Amino acid sequence: MRCDALTTGSRALDTVLGLGSASLVLVHGKDGAGKSTVLRATAVSYAISCGRSVLMSVGPWNREASFAGLPQAALDRLVLVRLVDEESLLAASRAISLMDFGLVALDDASDLSGISRSAAPQSLMALALSRVVYRRGIQAIVALSDGISRIRGYDYWWPFTDLVVALEASSDGVHYASSARGNARFRIHGDSISDT
Repeated sequence: MRCDALTTGSRALDTVLGLGSASLVLVHGKDGAGKSTVLRATAVSYAISCGRSVLMSVGPWNREASFAGLPQAALDRLVLVRLVDEESLLAASRAISLMDFGLVALDDASDLSGISRSAAPQSLMALALSRVVYRRGIQAIVALSDGISRIRGYDYWWPFTDLVVALEASSDGVHYASSARGNARFRIHGDSISDT
């Protein structure tokens, strides 16, 4: 899992996310806070510089064309999974337990309740991610909507979480991230992230 080249594009944000450490990280924020971009940038960076990563999403892929410009070697190591129903959710939980991913990014996790009739598959996903984090030393990053009080309601995620990161966007285009590891200011330009 250790890969010094892994980065979102902002070293300050990398520190707040604890990139490179074996952990299950919850990222939350309102629409436009940059959750999807942070997860995509992390998964792509790992695929380019480190090894196999997976990017899972409940919603449609935003800007699919952004993956087209990646080197073929990175495309070969980046697995995209769309969760559309309970069966795909169960299959993805099983796949991350069996396959050799170095980083797992799960976007739109707040919407898992819309594709699952019960909390059991969602709990299975949280447990599967937790197990690969601790057994294989990978990093898993999960994006949830809304604020910390809503996250605490997701009891199938909260017990497994090592770090919570709050994202915010300001009117001047600067994004903010905060966690127990510190605070960061960064900018998002299309699909790329940079320090301010």
